[in-house]
Order: sequence, then C-alpha cells, then structure tokens
Amino acid sequence: KLPSIALGTQKVGKRIAGPVINLAIRHGFHCVDTAPTYNNEEELGKGLENKKCFVIVKVPKRAIQPQQARKEVQDSLQKMNRSFADLLLLHWPCDAIGAGTLMSIWSELLKMRDEGLTRSVGVSNFNVGALCFLLDNCTSPNSRPSVNQIERHPFMPQWDVFEYCVNRDIAIQAHSPLGQGSTTLLEHPAIKSIALETGITPAQVLLAWNIHQGVAVVTKCSSESHMEENMSIFDRRCSGLAPKHMETLDEIRCDLEKRGGEGRFVNPPFMYKKGAVYSWGDYIPPRPS
Repeated sequence: KLPSIALGTQKVGKRIAGPVINLAIRHGFHCVDTAPTYNNEEELGKGLENKKCFVIVKVPKRAIQPQQARKEVQDSLQKMNRSFADLLLLHWPCDAIGAGTLMSIWSELLKMRDEGLTRSVGVSNFNVGALCFLLDNCTSPNSRPSVNQIERHPFMPQWDVFEYCVNRDIAIQAHSPLGQGSTTLLEHPAIKSIALETGITPAQVLLAWNIHQGVAVVTKCSSESHMEENMSIFDRRCSGLAPKHMETLDEIRCDLEKRGGEGRFVNPPFMYKKGAVYSWGDYIPPRPS
C-alpha cells in the first residue's frame, strides 16, 4: 500500500541527506521518494541503512532502451544498498514515447517486478494521452501502472488525470503539493482564509486537500519544524476541512483560468511538443506569479 505521505529528496544536498533521513524517520516519515537525477542516492542509502522504509526509485528519462532502464535501476539499488524498491516509477514519458520504446521499457519494468527488484511499478508526469498510449498496449490489468505521480495542488488539480486514474484503479501521488514552496500558492487569499478559519497552516491546508481526496503526497522538507508541520496533517484538527472548504479550494483553478493564469510550477521544456501524446501543451507557459 502506498503511504499517504512521502519525503521528497530533490534538492536535498549530499552533505545533509543522511541526517535529513534520520530526522524524517524520527518524525514519522516511512516513505522516501528518490531519483538518480537528484544526485544523492548513495547518501540517502546510508541514512536508510537498517531502517524500515518504503522506498520509491525512478527510471530517468535518459533511459530509452530496456537494458538502459535495467542498468539505471540496478545502479540506484546498489547506491542505496537495497535489494529491491518498493515502487519503481518511469520518471517522464517523453523520451521513451519519442523513441518508440515505451512499451519495451515498460515490459522490462514488469520483468524487474517479477524478478523481485521492485514490488510495484508505476509512472510519473503522465497526462491522459500518455496514459492512454500505455494502457492501450497493456495486455492485462496486472501489467498496468499502480501509481501515477503528478504535480497536483489547487492551482493544478489535473482533474482529467485524476478521473482517468481513479476510474482505472491507478493511485495518484502528488509531487510539489505546496507548489515548491511558492508564496503565490501558500499566500493565496482563499487558502490563507481557510487556514485562519480552521486553525492550521496554509501548507497543512494544501496537503489535507490532496489527502482528503485519496491522493498521497510527496513533500520536500529538511527542517525539523517543517517535518512536524507536515506530519501534523494526520492530527484531528487537520481533518477539519469541511465540504465548503474543499469546494473553495476546488474553485481556485477555475478562477485562475478566468484570469488567464497558469498553474504549473514544474515546467520542463521537454514536456511541450506540438502533437505529441505526452505533451502538456503547444508552448511553455510562465510559472504562476
């Protein structure tokens, strides 16, 4: 079962990776999200040594052949001194689809699952088009992804992806649920108002919004105070988001669209290609401001 909250490790420096992991586990984190492109797997592995923890490993976009995907997974597991991953995600859809190798790479991930190198397989940053492309070529329910990790918060709820996944029993995990710490999101008037009314922080409002919809979250935090704040969403007082609060948060995206605003905080240029099934659009929009 996918834990409701995971520690994000992007931008966690090598020097502090081990201490951050130790601190996070002491504060109740039992899931860690990693990737080879974060350049800290070895240090994270030292921090995870002899600790029971759900570990998410990713296949980076540079792996466009099955043997490359396998090598990436083997290298990640070796660096972290682990014999298997709890969840293995294909980090981005673009390069594999562009190279025409998505299904052969996916078959390799399934083989690694059958061999015990991972307990489960999933995808990350897949829109509906990329999901359809993958699922249309999956031969059985057991060959479908178990998880889709996407950017998700009230500025970017991705309702189309949400509904597609829910209807196919694909769990959703939200990365960047706090908009990468953006004050544009955290200080949005509606979010601040709900925080004041419920007695919790804006960050807790945002995390609770996802959790209340059955969406797991990956939250980046390296300080003890932020870890305590994030883990407190499971306290009774953080379960106080009423239906009216959820509706207000759901309406933020509609208001943003009416004003011509953009909602993505994670906007890599390689995810924009006209006509590509994985593309997020025909042009790269600016970050929300």
